[in-house]
Amino acid sequence: MITAWKMDFYVGWAEAKPGEENVIIAMKRYPERDYEFYGWISPEPPPEEKLNCSKCHKETVAQWKNNLHSQAAVDPRLVTMYNGTDMDGDPNVEPGFKLDFPGAEGSCADCHAPTAALVGGSWTTDLNTVSGVDRNGVSCDYCHKIIDTRAPSLESMTLVSPPSICRSPPM
Repeated sequence: MITAWKMDFYVGWAEAKPGEENVIIAMKRYPERDYEFYGWISPEPPPEEKLNCSKCHKETVAQWKNNLHSQAAVDPRLVTMYNGTDMDGDPNVEPGFKLDFPGAEGSCADCHAPTAALVGGSWTTDLNTVSGVDRNGVSCDYCHKIIDTRAPSLESMTLVSPPSICRSPPM
């Protein structure tokens, strides 16, 4: 298998035998506008699925799987700080975003479950309801699909340290 990449194009590939010449790799240009119904690709879908990061990038996916990017949406410490619980799930333990702002969802998903937040919207995604491929946290497909980010300025956020969690809902 031979692959090729070019800015503004999807990765292309072709089957080739060693020594084969004049292999043609067809490449398709990205659409001009984003596709709002895009289905995020899991790094580790069932092996029979064609699109799968781990098919070609086994070592990279294994590294991702063993770091906090893969656990960003489901990390137990995050869940306790988001809900205001202890590690056993017992309630009313500070700090807790949901304790301080029970009617708000918070902006935690913007960084911890970005594929869910892009669909649901900033400040509207409850980390307790994140499911499916969105539970992969910061996955391969998310980082390799985005072209630009616009983070809010630190002056517009109220941060508490330690732990550094956002405590102010939008006005």
